[in-house]
Amino acid sequence: MLSLKIICGIFALLAAWALIFRKQLVYEFNRWMREYAFSDQWVIFSGTRVAVLMFILGALALFSGIETINQTQVLKPSVVSKMLVGTYEDFKQKKFDRVIQKSELILKSYPENQGAREYLIGAYFATHQSEKVKEEIQSLIAYNPTYNFRQGFLAPYKIRVVKQSK
Repeated sequence: MLSLKIICGIFALLAAWALIFRKQLVYEFNRWMREYAFSDQWVIFSGTRVAVLMFILGALALFSGIETINQTQVLKPSVVSKMLVGTYEDFKQKKFDRVIQKSELILKSYPENQGAREYLIGAYFATHQSEKVKEEIQSLIAYNPTYNFRQGFLAPYKIRVVKQSK
């Protein structure tokens, strides 16, 4: 969605630029509208008005898209604990897409959060996304090298981790 906003913004800005400097485009657009869209009505667009409108729309779309590129918001610990409870409830109800969304959101703020990572591994495992399961297990081990897979939330999955020797 973000890239769509940026692309629309750039397109609208380019269209505004073309309409300001190429009046023939406005005449062609008017002709096309009369022939195909409003064949029984007279349609006249002022080049300046359309250009200003396209410029405003382009700037709005472009800057609303760019604004959210680097926007990472740190969640409060109290919010995280409530989200973890909701994530567990979603996991029990087998709403794995919601579990994945919530867990990823928590991990953006707190990548070391073991509970969110466990739920994420469980949800990926339940949805048969084995590559993502492997990635998350590696991340879990990176943050907690002494993690015991035989206890806790991931025990039913019988995950075996083989440490590679160098």
